[in-house]
Amino acid sequence: MNRRSKNIPLGSAETTPARAASSEIDRTLPDINPLLTILAGLHEGKLAAAIEALPANGAEPSPLVGMAAKSVEDNVTLLRHNDGFCRAMEILEGYQTDPALREVFGLLLPLLACLAVPRRGGGTKKAFEGIWSSKTGKTWKALKEFPSRLRNVAVEVERINNSEFLSPALWIRGDETGARLLKGHCGRLPGVLRFYAGAMDKILTELVPALFKRHLPPDRRGHSSSLFGLSNLVKAMTGRFHDEEVCDLLDATALALGVNRKRQFNPVLLAQARSRLASKRSTT
Repeated sequence: MNRRSKNIPLGSAETTPARAASSEIDRTLPDINPLLTILAGLHEGKLAAAIEALPANGAEPSPLVGMAAKSVEDNVTLLRHNDGFCRAMEILEGYQTDPALREVFGLLLPLLACLAVPRRGGGTKKAFEGIWSSKTGKTWKALKEFPSRLRNVAVEVERINNSEFLSPALWIRGDETGARLLKGHCGRLPGVLRFYAGAMDKILTELVPALFKRHLPPDRRGHSSSLFGLSNLVKAMTGRFHDEEVCDLLDATALALGVNRKRQFNPVLLAQARSRLASKRSTT
């Protein structure tokens, strides 16, 4: 069973489903408007541009946003063509009888489900490491070892340069400009390799990790905020939380994305976590 969403131009003046959904769920989801902007990007195949258009609140735009958006967009597409996920989603959609709201409800569910399912074992970081190392012909692990290998090569080249028999400088004849330049290149090669190794070392061990830390901070302990966003969306759209069905949807999402093949979402624990979050907010 495959689901393909209709192309609803949410940014147009005739966007009654989006307007209706926004007014319906603004009460419990004050951040729904950015979600609708992202949703419009999903429809047009321009999710990265849609996310970049969101207010940055003074923060520096992340250079990883395009890659992250593409990853989410691919996952949403995968879910829309997964039978198990579609069955779970149809059950939740059945609780919303208004056609306009049901359309938007069905479009937001895959997006929030993707964001709510945790990537265990540093999956997000590993995914971006794969992106960073693309077109290098090396894995991220091999790249991190590369500066050390370059330094070892520099030592070996230096030894050959000092050889009384095999130093290239001894075999380059002539005093013309080309010969002198070639000898100079051979003599400087160990230093160039060490400089390159130092530059790569700084990029791989300082600059890229700092970028990860700034734009991909480690997940906080506890449940994802997207999980609560999904739960509140269901409540706003249907009048009830439907925790059992939401957990079925999330388990189907985890299975479809290859995150986990076992049931990991519990409706009782979800309700308890939501209650703790509400109590915490009421005391702050």
